[in-house]
Amino acid sequence: MPRTYSNVEYADMVFVYGFCDGNAVEAVREYARRFPNRRVPDRRVITMTFNRLRETGSFSIHQDPLRANLQENCILHHFDNNPETSVRRASAALQVPRQTIWRTLKDDNRHPYHIQRMQNLLPEDYFKRLNFSNWYLEQFNNDNSFPSKIMWTDEATFTRRGIMNQRNCHIWADENPRAVREWRFQHEFAVNVWLGILNESVVGPFFFTPQIKCSQIYRLFGERVA
Repeated sequence: MPRTYSNVEYADMVFVYGFCDGNAVEAVREYARRFPNRRVPDRRVITMTFNRLRETGSFSIHQDPLRANLQENCILHHFDNNPETSVRRASAALQVPRQTIWRTLKDDNRHPYHIQRMQNLLPEDYFKRLNFSNWYLEQFNNDNSFPSKIMWTDEATFTRRGIMNQRNCHIWADENPRAVREWRFQHEFAVNVWLGILNESVVGPFFFTPQIKCSQIYRLFGERVA
């Protein structure tokens, strides 16, 4: 991409960007107000100019290949030693723009895979799971219809809070709208939902109070399931 601005214009972009506390949208307006006779750059040009100056120390679009290679190796080495770090923390530690870190990781075919949660197991639990699996396979070998004779059940608790994943809840806007969502309520309520699957039939769902008692389960099988 050829350079379309002079060094003076690039310097003024950086100055205005800092004057506006890093707000690129405000920087565009301020630049147009200060220099009405110039071609006004968009916010992307101003942001890229600032990042390029901080990263390379120059307004030139063409970066020294040796320096760029050293920077990429430094970024990759940092993530090799800290695979669970974030781009934000890496940017602060390496003093490199986040955009550069994202580009380097993408070029190296790295992706931010999510860590999955799993139930904590005690050492003796592994043998119990193995014994159950062997028993199940033995029953299946003796009777191929054995799985259809098992009622698979599960229950879940639903509350007024609902489910909110803050990592996926966001609002795209030019400026922070300071959006909020009510989370903890003074008056709470909860309900348990129980459901089973037997052969190809769905049993339920059945609704219970927050704490299910054995008597409720016995009554369920005696009155509804049977």
